[in-house]
Amino acid sequence: MLALDRLIADYFEKILDLFDDGIYLTNSKGKTLKVNKAYERQTGLGEEEISGKLVQDLIQERVFDIALNPEIVATGKSKTCIQVNKRGRKVILNGH
Repeated sequence: MLALDRLIADYFEKILDLFDDGIYLTNSKGKTLKVNKAYERQTGLGEEEISGKLVQDLIQERVFDIALNPEIVATGKSKTCIQVNKRGRKVILNGH
């Protein structure tokens, strides 16, 4: 069963990397689960820098200035904003 789980995870990762849009996935607690290659290119942030970390901690560490996860989890509503990261790059966030 573990081999099948790994196969599915690898397949899912390959699908995410096909998108030109940056994708940042968290769980409901704000833990960073996965970012795709487009996110890394657009932000200059590597997955190894943020994977497994809480978005609130990343804000405190000034990796970026805002995250949508806490508000979306609290309200259940989508939101859009502009985020600035530690590299000075601005990205438009669309959270659902």
